[in-house]
Amino acid sequence: MHAKEIILCRWLLLSFLIGSTGCVQQTYSLAIENVKLFDSKSKQIFPNKTILIQGDEIAEIIDSKEGYQASKIIRGKGRLICPGFVDTHVHLHQIYDWPNDSSPETLEGDSLKHYHDLLAQQYLPYGTTTIADMGQPEEWMTTTLDWQKHPSPHYPNLYNVGGAIISDLSWNRNPAHHHTVVKDSGEAKKKAQTYAEKGLQHLKLYWKLEEPDFKAVIEEGQKLGLNLYAHVDYNIV
Repeated sequence: MHAKEIILCRWLLLSFLIGSTGCVQQTYSLAIENVKLFDSKSKQIFPNKTILIQGDEIAEIIDSKEGYQASKIIRGKGRLICPGFVDTHVHLHQIYDWPNDSSPETLEGDSLKHYHDLLAQQYLPYGTTTIADMGQPEEWMTTTLDWQKHPSPHYPNLYNVGGAIISDLSWNRNPAHHHTVVKDSGEAKKKAQTYAEKGLQHLKLYWKLEEPDFKAVIEEGQKLGLNLYAHVDYNIV
């Protein structure tokens, strides 16, 4: 066989292998077929799309007319798909319908899965996939921080602020269970540090936090890169 024939044969073999490989189509875990896709950044709606999911990630978005293989297919029938909603102000004791004076000291024990399941029932059927708790008893944080650090598609993502921070006020001797009392500005700074060390990314400042303590939490929270939220009224600050 001449050298040119050898080169031609090798080229044909390589072309065949490349063509064969290209014909092998990936099988995705899930396809959501023929939907209108809402882009929350551009505020545009893109019709006739198919979303291809592999595992727990969106692998590709293609036009509905393109071919694909998937283990499971959901027929969208032109319905609108948008990112999950976010509820930015939740109190768990209210979701569980517990009055301030009768909520449990801790979230633990045999009922723990029940408490978590209640969040899923309350939010997921309505498209809310993320909730931000804006004040809870500190004793619950071991549990709720575990929920925050180990998200699951079966439950809404939870962002935690710990207790809503208030000052030690002579006229408020029976603070609510979901409030955290600081005695002075030094203790207010320390509280921000402690929460950050526990893994919190957010802090809630309540209107019962007096101005020196308020400023101290803001200053320390900004140093730590925390997101700060405030409920301010009644002209305290």
